[in-house]
Amino acid sequence: MENKKVKIKDVVKLINGYPFKPTDRGNSGMNIIRIQNLNNPLAIYNKTTKDVDEKYIVKKGDILISWSASLGVYEWKNDSAYLNQHIFKVEFISDKISKDYFRYVIQLAIEELTYKMRGVGLKHLTKGQLDAYEFILPNITEQTTIINRLNNLEVLILKRVKSIKLLNEYIKSTFLEMFGSLIVSNKKTNFKVLTQLTQNKKNAIKAGPFGSELKKEYYVSKGYKVYGQEQVIKNDFSFGNYFIDKERFEKLNSCKIVAGDVLISLVGTLGKVAIVPEFFEEGVINPRLIKISFDTKIVNPYYIKSLFETSHFEALFKDISKGGAVKSLNLSVLKKINIPIPEINLQNKYSEQLKLVETQLQKFLKSQLLFEEMFQSLLYNSFNHDKIEEDEIDKLINDELEIETMIQDIKVSDFESLTQYNSSKDLLFKVLERTEIKNKLENETSKFNKGIVQIYFQNKIEIKTNREHKLDSK
Repeated sequence: MENKKVKIKDVVKLINGYPFKPTDRGNSGMNIIRIQNLNNPLAIYNKTTKDVDEKYIVKKGDILISWSASLGVYEWKNDSAYLNQHIFKVEFISDKISKDYFRYVIQLAIEELTYKMRGVGLKHLTKGQLDAYEFILPNITEQTTIINRLNNLEVLILKRVKSIKLLNEYIKSTFLEMFGSLIVSNKKTNFKVLTQLTQNKKNAIKAGPFGSELKKEYYVSKGYKVYGQEQVIKNDFSFGNYFIDKERFEKLNSCKIVAGDVLISLVGTLGKVAIVPEFFEEGVINPRLIKISFDTKIVNPYYIKSLFETSHFEALFKDISKGGAVKSLNLSVLKKINIPIPEINLQNKYSEQLKLVETQLQKFLKSQLLFEEMFQSLLYNSFNHDKIEEDEIDKLINDELEIETMIQDIKVSDFESLTQYNSSKDLLFKVLERTEIKNKLENETSKFNKGIVQIYFQNKIEIKTNREHKLDSK
């Protein structure tokens, strides 16, 4: 069985929970595990005094799989309880597979099987689908190696998630400390509407073009970028690949963005805000955004961004939005809302603090995304292929000549355009992050010596090959 593809039914037996009726439930007896008890540790348990078969009892350490609507795999960590329907209990029938390895198998199986059901409203998996799912089953030693690598990546992801949460909380608390009293109306607060805060120029406040002016048939492979909600929600202007040609760009010139513009989402995810950075690809907004060019003598865009992201303004945007299932904001209504405006010096002071925090926040977000991509890649390749496939970054890292050339190009800094510089910079960051992860996964003690590292030496930050760095460290 080792190092061969097996089916889930070859190593475990899946036992569906008991179909408790409303009349079976009460306020006393043994707890009943429902899906909400797996998703939310604070969820209230139903109880029962009904006597059911022992196979429906879940004990601490058992693996559970929720297979209807909310899909997931869990390890039960509480006292014994009865299992409700729509959840499988896993009973191992083979000693060739570890519990942790199987948990990752199910995690991947859920992702693959639900992907095939995309477009289906309420998703659920059948016992037959899971039983028939095939995966690679190496020996226990190899399983342990794979588990450790996946666990290491999960730890890195959780650390990034925690760091991002703390930074976001710091941003909100700093803003409320400086401006919280101004958000609610009082006599000392200076309120203005949007039209009083913009630059004195045409299209200082502009909604995106009509849909008929930006149909998908106008998109080209390269040209001027079209910015939409995906960039605003991610707060990442490098994301996305929709472009229009020069002729269409000139027709939509009124929707062109410039550095410092504030972009606001209008549809679905309401009131999300992003500020156009100093360096970005020239382009226009799509119909789901508005752009605002603020007069920085009156208001700082970073103050506006944080203000609109407070719970007070989130609630306000919901109140003034229109539509049924998909809500939308109207520019004419937005222009009428009262905006508290503190002294510009105070706004600028907050802005400087926010820029420093957001720089770190973006680094954490990008590294979290990289960790997640590596986790998915390792997960897929570990259970579906005999050999892990390399992506483009891995191929580059393994080519020592390319790495040497890349370092020399960066040091010489001979770039023909900003685009070429940004491309080289992004590639360097990806190689640096990938090298750092591989070093951590191998605990810095293995023979892995490829890629590029950054070091701090004699008050300077230098880049060198991982091989050079490890030789210097000996």
